[in-house]
Amino acid sequence: AQVKIFMLASQESRALRRFEELRLKGKPQAYAELLADLQKRDAEDARRPGGALVCAPDAVVLDTTPLDIEQAVAAVLAVVREKENPSS
Repeated sequence: AQVKIFMLASQESRALRRFEELRLKGKPQAYAELLADLQKRDAEDARRPGGALVCAPDAVVLDTTPLDIEQAVAAVLAVVREKENPSS
């Protein structure tokens, strides 16, 4: 890949995003339950051989914790543009 981006966000932020997503779909679920499920899934992923939570050495790390979806997309596009045109 020409550009590798490792996106991360706090568990609390990810749980809140999921909470809002489900609420808007009319399928509300308790935030605490969503957070606990996410924490369990992250722990399982971390223990899995070849786990999904491994950042490539040449990847750009992008923390989306404080970002909404539009801001996250803009940040990804900025990374791609910078990699395509590093001198600009």
